[in-house]
Amino acid sequence: MVSAAGAALDPVQAGYPNYSTDPPYYPSYTTIPTDVILASPVANLPMGAYVWTGDASDNDWANVNNWSSFTLPTAADNTVIPPSRTYYPETNTAGTPLGVTNNLDIQTGAHVYLPAGKQLTVNGTLNITSAQGLQVRATGAGVGSLITYGNVTYGASGSATVQAYIINDSVVTTFHPHLIGPMVSDPGFETATGNQGVYLSSFNLAAYSSYAYKYVEASNNWLNVYNNNTQVLSGSGILFSTTDATDHTLSMAGKLVTGTYITPFNLQHGTNNLDLLSNPFASALDFDDFKTANAAINNKYYIFNAQTNNYDFYIMTGSGTLPRYIQVGQGFFVETLNASPITFNNSMRDHSTAPFLKDMYATQLRLDMEGNGFKDALSSILRTLARLDMISSMTLINGGVCTLKPRRSGQLTPISRFSA
Repeated sequence: MVSAAGAALDPVQAGYPNYSTDPPYYPSYTTIPTDVILASPVANLPMGAYVWTGDASDNDWANVNNWSSFTLPTAADNTVIPPSRTYYPETNTAGTPLGVTNNLDIQTGAHVYLPAGKQLTVNGTLNITSAQGLQVRATGAGVGSLITYGNVTYGASGSATVQAYIINDSVVTTFHPHLIGPMVSDPGFETATGNQGVYLSSFNLAAYSSYAYKYVEASNNWLNVYNNNTQVLSGSGILFSTTDATDHTLSMAGKLVTGTYITPFNLQHGTNNLDLLSNPFASALDFDDFKTANAAINNKYYIFNAQTNNYDFYIMTGSGTLPRYIQVGQGFFVETLNASPITFNNSMRDHSTAPFLKDMYATQLRLDMEGNGFKDALSSILRTLARLDMISSMTLINGGVCTLKPRRSGQLTPISRFSA
């Protein structure tokens, strides 16, 4: 230091602390004081991240007091949902969107729920390290919607759950079919088969009263499938029903289908030129974009309508009675132009929270049934779509396998059930 006269001063003589010998004049702790320890430490917290605190004591994503920044994350912001919180984001009172974010990190023990009617867009990487840490939920009023534009990664036990709400008839044993497909991909299935999809057991909602058929284009008929290990590939569809007269929430846990997915199967094409597909994403599928990316299909899709006793349709020019957007897990028929794989990608995805569309019986045929020493009757659904004549029949007889004998002459039709 220099004195007023310009002479150099000895800092020690001048009364300044000697940092080489005097005790330090800044705090030095061998342990961090308790008053500066976070109540719930956040692991691997990126700089500038929006951290969910739940300090508003509610589950509302749109409440700024639930975020460390006291503002809501935007499409450019990274968010962290840490463990050890009493409240987690499960709803949004600020309107339809649940939220939007860049990267989203759901850490072990944490979760994010997307209730019916709410939407979440993740523009960057979605990381899930918690089992069923992200859930896209459904009710009779609609479904949640998740769009992921970046990579989706998982911890050792990380998984997502996607739901569809299945509405059934109020009469027990009534066959109430739905066109549906896998909503996630089972990691065990991927390991065993090398493909994305699920086993048929994922659809077993009600023991001894769940049934499934696959459409066979060559014979223009339905094949009853019942082995729990039957493969249902992502993007393919099945006809599914329960006969317990109970509405169900169908939940599938596993990995989200995202990015570009090319089916490992070719379209059925040759005799009737129809195939049953399904939306594999956790958000709605824009059919216009889907058709544009797939030259192997015609520009329309079909879902059965019981009120008209025919198939409703949508044409990509905007005409028809069906919406442009195909809901999460929804099965739908397409007209095939050649036997090629089908491509799904993120550019086809859109937010739509309308309810899952369902098939309902329209015309009933009484059939006599006998087998295993029992006799009964059941109804068979007759449906017609131009050249598509599909008859589906199924029942449950005291837990046993039975055969079906029509009143008129015809080949016996084996009826089977899911194994327990």
